[in-house]
Amino acid sequence: MTTPDGATVEQELPGGWTAVMRWDTDVPVPGRGPVTLEIRPTDPADPPPNGLSSTVLRDVSFPDAYRQLRGRGTLSAAERFGTDSDPTTRLLRKAASDGLTDRYLAMLAAAYLVLVNAEHDRPHDALARAVGKTPATVKHHLWQAQRRELFERSHGRKGGALTEKARRAALPDQSDDTWRNAVAEHRRNQP
Repeated sequence: MTTPDGATVEQELPGGWTAVMRWDTDVPVPGRGPVTLEIRPTDPADPPPNGLSSTVLRDVSFPDAYRQLRGRGTLSAAERFGTDSDPTTRLLRKAASDGLTDRYLAMLAAAYLVLVNAEHDRPHDALARAVGKTPATVKHHLWQAQRRELFERSHGRKGGALTEKARRAALPDQSDDTWRNAVAEHRRNQP
């Protein structure tokens, strides 16, 4: 169920209990759990006789709840990425067709960071499919973005940060807020 406050999932648990999980948005981010968890009797008129225990809590499955949300068509930006219907992908493809411009490299780096922050298993492969290049070419383009001071890598692990120069290059006076939202999502996911 999606409410104005976000997405909610109910999960039946053994022993006559129900877990109710609520995310703060209707598009949960992979790898992030709900903001609230309520455990209540499945039948409030007849609660389980021994009450709530840690065994019941161990039966709560956050991955199953997340999969249930995905089954409803509630997908995060990272999960929609690379599809023809995704506006971010369409803008990235258009920028890629202009060559190795600062705008394209900044947009590629922003998309990479959104995928990494969403714990995407293979962000280079997803980007390669989106722009019609090989993963090695995408890695080279990210290296070019770093060299042009559009992107700062995290040493020894996936991720990094966009520079102010990249923000200006990726977001020049656009009426479409798609990339502004992608950059904002990246900022929210920063530790």
